[in-house]
Amino acid sequence: MRSIIIILTLTALTTIFGEAHAQEGLYPLMYNEVLRSNSAEPQTAHRSITRNPFVYDIDTIGLPFFDDFTQNRIKVYDAEKDEDRITLKVLFGFEVNDQHPVTIDLVFEETYSVTKPISGALQYDVNPTLYVTYYDSAGEPIGQDTGWTTVITEFDQSTGLVTYDTIAAETTLVNTFDTLYVVDDDPSLWVTPANEANRGGAFVNNSFSQNTITYGVASFDGTDALGVPYDITSSTSQGPADTLESKPLLLNSEMEDVFLTFFYQAGGFGNEPEEEDTLVVEFFNVETEQWTHVWSRSGELDEPDAWSNQVWLRVDGADYLQPGFKFRFRNYATLSAQMDLWNIDYVRLHDGRDSTLADTISDVAFVEPTSSYTGIYTSVPWKHYLEDYASLQGADVTQTLHNLHFEETYVLSQNFETVDAIGQVVHSYTTLDPNLPAETVKTRSFGLPSEQIFPDNGDDFALFETMSWFKIQGGNDELINDTVTATQGFYNYYSYDDGTAEQAYALTGAGLQLAYGFTAPVGDSIRGIHFNFPQVLEDNAEELSFEIMVWEDTGSNPIYVSSFTSEPRYSNGNDFVRYNLEEAVYVEGDYLIGFRQIEPEKIYIGFDVNTESSDRIYYKSGNRWFGSSFLGSLLIRPDFGEDPTLSVSEKTKEQLNLKIYPNPSDGIIQFEASSPAEISIYNLQGATIWSGRITGSERLDLSNQAAGIYLIRAIDERNGALKTQKLVLTD
Repeated sequence: MRSIIIILTLTALTTIFGEAHAQEGLYPLMYNEVLRSNSAEPQTAHRSITRNPFVYDIDTIGLPFFDDFTQNRIKVYDAEKDEDRITLKVLFGFEVNDQHPVTIDLVFEETYSVTKPISGALQYDVNPTLYVTYYDSAGEPIGQDTGWTTVITEFDQSTGLVTYDTIAAETTLVNTFDTLYVVDDDPSLWVTPANEANRGGAFVNNSFSQNTITYGVASFDGTDALGVPYDITSSTSQGPADTLESKPLLLNSEMEDVFLTFFYQAGGFGNEPEEEDTLVVEFFNVETEQWTHVWSRSGELDEPDAWSNQVWLRVDGADYLQPGFKFRFRNYATLSAQMDLWNIDYVRLHDGRDSTLADTISDVAFVEPTSSYTGIYTSVPWKHYLEDYASLQGADVTQTLHNLHFEETYVLSQNFETVDAIGQVVHSYTTLDPNLPAETVKTRSFGLPSEQIFPDNGDDFALFETMSWFKIQGGNDELINDTVTATQGFYNYYSYDDGTAEQAYALTGAGLQLAYGFTAPVGDSIRGIHFNFPQVLEDNAEELSFEIMVWEDTGSNPIYVSSFTSEPRYSNGNDFVRYNLEEAVYVEGDYLIGFRQIEPEKIYIGFDVNTESSDRIYYKSGNRWFGSSFLGSLLIRPDFGEDPTLSVSEKTKEQLNLKIYPNPSDGIIQFEASSPAEISIYNLQGATIWSGRITGSERLDLSNQAAGIYLIRAIDERNGALKTQKLVLTD
């Protein structure tokens, strides 16, 4: 097999090429204001939560309350109008005596109707009182009023005639009608914080925790659940950030020994909180309808990455022991970045608890579900698997359990079952483990068969779901963490990462190269590369560019160089952006993908610390390659499929067309530009030797410059498109 190297090249502006000192680093995910995505508009939260045209009912839930975040049980506001859980509610601005007129004239003093009898004096009768109730846009009453009609009737008993007159109205009410869709509540446990933006708050995940207690944690940092910073006006802005608020709970005054308990971790796989960064617990005072601070922890007080002992907080007193009690977790952090991270796990609230048994938990839980079927990869191209499954199917899969109890536990059965898109079982396994020691995390391997597991579905990709579960002797206190699921996806790319970046990886220095190794047992052509470029605060996208190149090996010239330069395209959160190659590049066996920097500034790549492929990450300074010192995986993926969207090369065709000749040159060069452009020419020390504006064809004399390599940077005045080229001056 021949070796192929794909290197995404970024050429130097400020450091002599070949003499740059290599420096790699991991950085927190700090976000750039220019690249920030829009977030949702503020909404209001009550016992019902309105997201027009939907009103979400919020039930008061009973005890015990338990969440270890094995599942995401934060309420999601995603209803559709045709769902069975929805009932229609007609809204109006006001009603009068249980009626809903389109319009009505009122006065605020009594009016009378007149009766003219056959004989005798006129009779005056007070008209009926009109009781008005006003409603808000969610259909909730917001006020009341009383009034009387402006219509005066006069009845003549001798003739039987009724006549009408009107008096001037003091007000005229006009009704507005609308329809809301009332959504029944669901089994969720948490809601969007009251009177705050619908940004989701804490992030439920299995990525940011070290030494996880159970599968899944809730993480708090300076960004919302969409990955958007709360405040990017300053990189040092500080304040309240994520919130995780419980639904109302059904407490009462007869309850005793009611405790809220949980575990917390400072930092985990994210940025560690500092002295001014705190995790806070607040209780909702039902009487005053105010939140009360009951507990907090500062970042400097805890050993980084270690889980705390179980925290016990007593819920007591008439203000709390009644229906409608709530509690919430909040953090105070740097608001411009995914920094100052806290994790919480195993949240319980119940009555009749014994605080003297503070850390006694009778539970066995999953820490990791069944691992990937594809060995070192989390995903491989579906067509490659079908052609050579023996090379891409792993030898085994693993599961990890945690016995949180102080006694040894007997596992009666440990199982997993994998099904295709229509529910047909493609593989299953059952075993037992007679000895799961007390307070122990144990990983077990399950050998895979040598024959092909996943059948051809006739499509270009395939998804399979694996359910894992176990049973223990005597049963389990908490059953929700006895079952977990995982997805095995086959697409067009190879990946080592799990799809989540906890940090950002970057090289510092111009001319540095980054290469990432893969192996394709099936000969095929790479057509694109997926990158996760996190939105990092220090980035300046207008000053960064790269060109994609392909090598057979590190000692030879490239066999492919793109004819255009590209810029990082920043994605939301953990999304990837595909860069298409101008022409397909055939590879078989080992190959690498990566980049060489044009500018000395860092180009950040998403970095996953929960998977391990660091032995395939290399960076080059001068003529020497080094292995990475950081354990983890880059969020870079080679793609062997066609891209249905507009490719990078197609977009580039619309950008600046710049010709420079002759090149090499003795100093007299000719520019031809398809549109007006700002031109700068640099030597390899980063000094600008010429800059100016060209509008078409222009001649330039550089004969006074020393022989060597120079870099030309052109910015299209129409759209800001960047193009860089090398210029060689000869003696």
